[in-house]
Amino acid sequence: MRRARPGGRRTDASLTSGEDFQRVYRAGSRHVSAIATVYVLLQEKAEVRLGIPAGRKLGSAVDRNRLRRRLREAFGRVRPMIDRGADVVVVPRGQAMKAPFGELVDALSGALVAAGVIRKDRGEPDSAGEEAVPEP
Repeated sequence: MRRARPGGRRTDASLTSGEDFQRVYRAGSRHVSAIATVYVLLQEKAEVRLGIPAGRKLGSAVDRNRLRRRLREAFGRVRPMIDRGADVVVVPRGQAMKAPFGELVDALSGALVAAGVIRKDRGEPDSAGEEAVPEP
């Protein structure tokens, strides 16, 4: 489900309720990196929903919101490669605040490949976040 935002931008559906987050934590698979812990729960629906909890220990509200925006953008670069429905929760770690954007994209794509949401033959995004062309 996509919804329009003011200004005409569209955004993917997101996880909003605590029950949804808890269901992903309990039943989903967990993939840990230096930048974030990614929980993935595969769904029957084709919809991909993203949730990003960012606690106060990561910094001020401005810093946390900037990190959420960067993670949503990184997920947007990986999103075209996802070929099945899933609920994804990205729990950022402190290193994510200063990580270059390419590392955020690489961490997300690596976790989603490990979870089986992205097939390895679909191509990995490069550090600029664009999809790489698989070699024949």
